[in-house]
Amino acid sequence: MAGINTLTGFLQTEVNWQASNNLIGIVYSPVSNPGDIRKKYSLGTANSNGASGGVDEFFSFQQTIAGGGAITLDLTQMTNILQQATVNIVRIKGYQIRLLSTTDDNTITAPAAASVLVTNYIDVPAPLDFVSAGSGLSITITTSGGTIASVAIGTAGSGYQPSATFTVTVNQAGGSGGVILVTTSSSGVPTTVATSGAGGSGYANASNLPTTELGKYTIFSGGAHMYFDPLSGGFCAVSSTSKKLKIFNNDAVNTATLEISVFGATT
Repeated sequence: MAGINTLTGFLQTEVNWQASNNLIGIVYSPVSNPGDIRKKYSLGTANSNGASGGVDEFFSFQQTIAGGGAITLDLTQMTNILQQATVNIVRIKGYQIRLLSTTDDNTITAPAAASVLVTNYIDVPAPLDFVSAGSGLSITITTSGGTIASVAIGTAGSGYQPSATFTVTVNQAGGSGGVILVTTSSSGVPTTVATSGAGGSGYANASNLPTTELGKYTIFSGGAHMYFDPLSGGFCAVSSTSKKLKIFNNDAVNTATLEISVFGATT
């Protein structure tokens, strides 16, 4: 499906304050310091999809999660703002997720859930904004009964956090739940990989599988998480082996209502 013909939009952050201290004496005005810091990122079809700010798809919708439940968000199967279904994007330039309170929207189910957990700990995970600047790490896996039993570096890649240990998973259709520990050199090159005890299921022996760094964050009721940057290629690549997120309702009783907004590109 081709992208939206004409699209304009923006994402924006703002920090605004007015601070003052009173001085003794009626003739003296308070010492004050006002301020307003804004960062606005304009997006749309005026730029090509391969340029900074270039997008041809926008999605914004509500998604409910029952108390104690979870949903899988497939970034290649969303319905865009013009109600075109299962739109396939290949990159994300900016997004926001809100956990709505009844103050945000009084039509949602009340009482509202207290918090949700957003993570890419799922099969064929999308990196979203959980990743470092590193890229190129591929891993060869040996399995036993579908569980990852041993791992080895295929291609080390570069640009990862130096002198650190972090977790990744391999992107293999059908496999999920595998967690692999990666240790890097002082120059940010992966030097060793090891199983973590979480071998997952559904995996098959394979060489040089691409990897995705794992991450998570919590949003509380009435809160929001936003990310954007001016990278021409976007910060999150989307493909058939890198496309899913999972969102858990941390509230065992009350319904969570999410508002999910995404600027993306079909090429």
